[in-house]
Amino acid sequence: MTAKKVRVTYKCLHPSCIVFCKEGMLTMDEDVFKGLLAENKEKDVFKSPRGACRMGFSQPFKSEGVENLDENAAAGEAQKQVASLDSDNPLEVLVAEHQRVLEKLDEIEEHLKKRDVDGLWVASAALENDIVLHSVQKEEELLFPRVGNLVPLAEGLVTIIQEDHREFMTLLHSFRSALVDGDILDGLARSIIVNLRSHIRKEDDEFFYLLDKHLDHKTKEIILKEMKKMYEAFVPMEAGDRAAARDRSTSKARSHYDEAADAARDARLADAASGGGCCHESPD
Repeated sequence: MTAKKVRVTYKCLHPSCIVFCKEGMLTMDEDVFKGLLAENKEKDVFKSPRGACRMGFSQPFKSEGVENLDENAAAGEAQKQVASLDSDNPLEVLVAEHQRVLEKLDEIEEHLKKRDVDGLWVASAALENDIVLHSVQKEEELLFPRVGNLVPLAEGLVTIIQEDHREFMTLLHSFRSALVDGDILDGLARSIIVNLRSHIRKEDDEFFYLLDKHLDHKTKEIILKEMKKMYEAFVPMEAGDRAAARDRSTSKARSHYDEAADAARDARLADAASGGGCCHESPD
């Protein structure tokens, strides 16, 4: 029997939290939610599930509302997200683009299972194109500059998202650099997949949810118009021939990406170990 799903609207009760999981929505099994509620004595307060807090620590979340989701409702929501590529709300367009990125991550996982280096070479190039257009151009260059005076704590939230972007771009470059030599770095691939899926969930369920409440219709119209221009002007990178890429590359240049990826991971671990500036509990 399929477990029943619920969508919970919440607010984080941590007094000094500044990250973008401060409020939003979570979807989980109904039994899991009941278990989290049972761990707290206060009414409608539940322990945040693993991965919900941006800094990786469990926090008390206040339930603002619970919606029951059956299989048909979930399927309808997924269809709505796909159809929203033609939406008049730029945030819905970004959510729909996330679904395409998730599909590419599924494709990369299949290539990993088959140890298909050339398949990974092409799929990872397509993923990089999506990230550059979606995350760097549409989000960082267009959306983020327009939210500073409209959204509470916007500067801190945007900084966190940009750090995520830098990290998985660095990991992706390092992964593709190894593919040039025919090496499949499974650890890097797993980091890219896990980080991107987590990042997408947080943007869809938390950050975009927050933006949607503060951006007026006129601002959304302007953003959507500029997003369409960016899409039309974007020139995607061609994966090209992997052997030719090897001839153009050098081991010294490729090692740069390995070092950068290590530095990105070390920085994230150091930040988590220090408490991340707002969450001072020990990790689960």
